[in-house]
Amino acid sequence: MATSFQKYTLHYLSGGSSEAVIDLFNDGVLVGVLTFHKDDTALPGNVLQEGGVHEVHYHIRRFRDVLQILQYEKPLHLRISEGVANLMAAGFEPVGEQEGH
Repeated sequence: MATSFQKYTLHYLSGGSSEAVIDLFNDGVLVGVLTFHKDDTALPGNVLQEGGVHEVHYHIRRFRDVLQILQYEKPLHLRISEGVANLMAAGFEPVGEQEGH
């Protein structure tokens, strides 16, 4: 089942094992943690914790893509199934919506 979220916080880090972390919230409750790792490291597995928090891991090269989704799309949902994370914009998008803008 996908978990919806409406807000996020952003932590851009220096000097640690992670490059950035984005926390996702649904009605003020933490539902997801997106952790961005150095490009040359192996990623930990994506996990849905017992408390319902989704732990998702990306390389830092994916940071801009993910941030753009958070900034421009809605409604948003997150799901982990068999270790595969799915960050999804759940609404239908019209074809060519950016034409002429």
